[in-house]
Amino acid sequence: MTDLAMFVVTAVEMFRMTDVLFEEVGSTAELLADEVASIADFLFEEAVSLTEFLDETTGSMAEFLFKATAAVTEF
Repeated sequence: MTDLAMFVVTAVEMFRMTDVLFEEVGSTAELLADEVASIADFLFEEAVSLTEFLDETTGSMAEFLFKATAAVTEF
């Protein structure tokens, strides 16, 4: 083969490899995006649960302090 033919064959092979690499990068990026979305959903659900727990706990503590204050002032 001539040098030009070898260059063309090499260039075509490089383009094929580049295409394969871009496909792999694309699928990896999609996988990472799915994982990040899954983690974000989990963290959001946990934050909501924690907020509800803190809300209930704060309400219980406020009620306890109110009753304790009322008991002390009645005494």
